[in-house]
Amino acid sequence: MRRTIVITLLLVVLGAAGWWAYTRFFAPDPEVLLRSQATSNAHEKILSGELAGALADIEQALEMLPGDWELLAWQSVLLEKLNRSGDESLEQAMAAGSETDVWIGRGMVALLVGEPQMALDASARLIERSPDSPQGYFLAAQSHEMMEQTNEALRLYQQAADIAASDPSHYAIYVAAKERMAALT
Repeated sequence: MRRTIVITLLLVVLGAAGWWAYTRFFAPDPEVLLRSQATSNAHEKILSGELAGALADIEQALEMLPGDWELLAWQSVLLEKLNRSGDESLEQAMAAGSETDVWIGRGMVALLVGEPQMALDASARLIERSPDSPQGYFLAAQSHEMMEQTNEALRLYQQAADIAASDPSHYAIYVAAKERMAALT
């Protein structure tokens, strides 16, 4: 009986210590979890055609995380897709985050909602800002692919792959560009 009590107490102490270590050192930041949940929910709603519901999820998260550049980029695209102005959200996103990150985020959400021209505009801003970075070319290629402009998409995927090949930190873009090129040929 005494041994059972000691083992139980030991397990409780180890469990509490484990939980403390997890929450202190390993658990994701609550803001990251909130942003991730909101964008995941919005993504699902977009795929099922519920744009207003997607916007509501993003706006609800923005109440908890005002000034979050990623959520603001989502909001700007969704507002424009719903024929409302997303300018204020875009301006706030630019003030809160890096211009490069905002344009990448805006472009990816634009593709998600079926607005390749909006994504192409974002890619032009990226290329203008960082012509030696593959992200803008990759986003432009995705936009042209969505518009069924295969030759231009292939050219831009090749350009993104060529730039990405010179920098190991862009390996994922290199691989993705090569995969898209193979799929299109």
